[in-house]
Amino acid sequence: MKWVFMFDPLQTDRHRRIRSLFDAYIEMYASRDEGLTERFSENFSGYTGGGDFLVKYRAQWAQITRQDFSQVPGRIRIEMLDIALQDLSPDVVVATAFFHIHLPLPDHILSRETARLVLIFRLEGEDWKIVHSGISIPYSLVQQGEVYPLKGLQERNSALEALVQQRTLALRESESRLRSILDTSLDAVITMDQQGRITDWNASAQTMFGWTRDETLGQMLHDTITPQSGRAAYRQGMAHFLATGESPILNRRIEVLALRRNGEEFPVDLSISALRKDGCYEFNAFIADTTERSEKQEALAALAQRLKESEALYRLLTEDALDVIWKANRELRITYISPADERLRGYAAHEVIGCHVFDMFTEEGVAVVKELLSQAARPHDDARTEGFLTFSVQHRCKDGRLLWGEVLSKPERNEQGLITGYHGITREITERKLLESRVHELAFYDPLTQLPNRRLLNDRLDQSMTASKRSGHFAALLFLDLDNFKPLNDAHGHVVGDLLLQEVARRLSACVREVDTVARFGGDEFVVLLGELDDDKALSTEQARAVAEKIRASLSQPYRLVLTRDGKADSVVEHRCSASIGGVVFVNHDASQEDILKWADAAMYQAKDAGRNQVRFHAS
Repeated sequence: MKWVFMFDPLQTDRHRRIRSLFDAYIEMYASRDEGLTERFSENFSGYTGGGDFLVKYRAQWAQITRQDFSQVPGRIRIEMLDIALQDLSPDVVVATAFFHIHLPLPDHILSRETARLVLIFRLEGEDWKIVHSGISIPYSLVQQGEVYPLKGLQERNSALEALVQQRTLALRESESRLRSILDTSLDAVITMDQQGRITDWNASAQTMFGWTRDETLGQMLHDTITPQSGRAAYRQGMAHFLATGESPILNRRIEVLALRRNGEEFPVDLSISALRKDGCYEFNAFIADTTERSEKQEALAALAQRLKESEALYRLLTEDALDVIWKANRELRITYISPADERLRGYAAHEVIGCHVFDMFTEEGVAVVKELLSQAARPHDDARTEGFLTFSVQHRCKDGRLLWGEVLSKPERNEQGLITGYHGITREITERKLLESRVHELAFYDPLTQLPNRRLLNDRLDQSMTASKRSGHFAALLFLDLDNFKPLNDAHGHVVGDLLLQEVARRLSACVREVDTVARFGGDEFVVLLGELDDDKALSTEQARAVAEKIRASLSQPYRLVLTRDGKADSVVEHRCSASIGGVVFVNHDASQEDILKWADAAMYQAKDAGRNQVRFHAS
């Protein structure tokens, strides 16, 4: 088969036209010319730099373009790598370009990435309009709705600038502390170059030897403080070290004779250390008068120990701490978080820095923190007395888990009392929360039926009596005892008996309102507390009686109790059981809880004496 290629002058003119429009588009985009928006079709659609956000309307794309121009107002440089034009039809041409983007920012990450731009031009009347645009920036910091990762880059630059500033300040403070230590040290501290010339001389050296600093700088050490008898050995030792890098006296404390300015010789402890700097050696000599050696050694040891403890404490409180140490700005954006958070929730520090603190919490936790923040935002007369605020909220983990964290937070305030940021510690307390919940359940709920126990019933009864006195509405208490429970236990054992009690609990709960209370009083006895009945006693009694009859009828239905083994049904026990129910209606009187329970219990025994499976109410 033979292919025939024909020259199409219309296509060539069209491509030249599209290339010209494309170049004009790039120039307007690079110069941040808002007239660029006029080149979009009314039926425009496009994808932003993230590649996953589709813009369906021309006005919205124009808004994003203006946002892009406002974020980077200065001219950008676009380094074109390749461009291709493809005809989809005589009226539609696709232009695909690859290029590097050089933003007017200190961070040059994007200049190393290859961006892709796809523009689809369509002939509308006599003009070519852009109907679709898709720009792809292959960089992970691009956020939803952004063209470039400006926010992420700016936050990272801010963090780096803050870190540089912090470390510069720390270095200056360290140098200042070192100078202060040298100037206040009881020992003479002398620095020399590798020829033995003195380059530094602290105040104690001036006091000890009688020479001022200005008088000694540039002088040979051995000619200044070494007696004549030791100068030859000094020179030989220096030459040997420079030739071999070895010396028997370096980094050791030795006792030698020193020479004062007035010619007096006196014993000193001498320690010399060598530091290689810019290809040459620098020596530091620490000299102590042996008459005060013990006191000086103890002071230096204490200083070294304090420095060591301070460094260890810093590591413990930050990098090695099990608790999470964090810091946030006034907008609640995380500015620092310790590695413990990655061990605890699974998020690396770079995934958290810059995020809002609310991203850590559940919706309930966010509500708690918002309320606490509103209280903390109020100005204080003396912010220095403000302590840590402690609260517990659930935190979200990277794998979807939820855990409880106890947060100790303290706002940072300026001199006017306004909050400038926050810092604090977060400690996991999930096990403690589970234990507290378990203790609460054991204290107030029956472990077999999960119904309130007698202790919680007493609390609910007290609340019901108080509410009844306040509203004037009657309440009722029903006392139930199962009529045919012991034979079931005797015949089939306690396992089957427990199944029956659990089924009774479910039936009782289904017969009452959510505001009512169903409790297990003990054994096969249950209590139902009905609150907020009518303000008429007769009508309230009828309401309570109707509920009691409903319960009696429900409990009289046959029971099919399924025994399981290894999670599978093993056998079924069918049983019939009824209940004798005694009730009492009460309102605004001085009767005690014991009286109400006693009256209901007496009414229950009246029901049993009447033949069981009956309902009786106490007549008051």
